[in-house]
Amino acid sequence: MARKKRDLSLEIGEVVPAFDQASALLAARIMAAEALALRYGVEPPTLKNLAPLLLDIPPFVTRESVGSVLGLPVSPKTLANHDYLGTGPRLRFLVNNKTVYPAAFLLEWAEGQNFRSIVSKPVVKVS
Repeated sequence: MARKKRDLSLEIGEVVPAFDQASALLAARIMAAEALALRYGVEPPTLKNLAPLLLDIPPFVTRESVGSVLGLPVSPKTLANHDYLGTGPRLRFLVNNKTVYPAAFLLEWAEGQNFRSIVSKPVVKVS
């Protein structure tokens, strides 16, 4: 059975409300992070390059899913070690015996790390 092609062209009137909605959601996520920081007496997170990711990830991320959500080569054990040493994300919560991080604080921590990309390494074939 043949499928119909959808017309994916967008009118300018459709793009602007979507942009406004995304920027409003980003502002709400940043305000939520600032409210958490105020509530728990820590400095609000300062995001630079990874701020747009606040739109794509859930508001709270479990320790076990950080690697898959952010696409970073970090294991739950590594995060547990960072938390123990005090070098992990500045704010974390224990919910149902699972450690969760607020997204903004997790992204702030990720910006401060020197992650080497696994994908960008050149592959050399030896014949």
